[in-house]
Amino acid sequence: MTQSETMKPFIWLLRLFILLLLVWFAVKNSGMVTLYAYPFSWQAPLILVILVFFAVGVILGVIASFGSMVRLKREAGALKKEIREHERTAADNARAAQTVRSSPGPDPHGV
Repeated sequence: MTQSETMKPFIWLLRLFILLLLVWFAVKNSGMVTLYAYPFSWQAPLILVILVFFAVGVILGVIASFGSMVRLKREAGALKKEIREHERTAADNARAAQTVRSSPGPDPHGV
């Protein structure tokens, strides 16, 4: 068994623990809160408010990192292309060296 296969049960137990922790947190924070934003007010369970603001934060984080992700993907593609070109050049040089070694040289007797 590889290390990743032995870690799978642990990862699933960790996920289950986190899920149970979140459910417990939601049950304990089910009280109503009022949010005020002039001229409006909004009442909702505390856990809903927390989850909405968490989701908005995740979305804003993804939007903020989108430019970096695109730039890094473009750079990775360019580097992969450069590696392929170097590998092709190395293969061509190896074939050329093999051809030089296998071709008969000049006749040492001058015949």
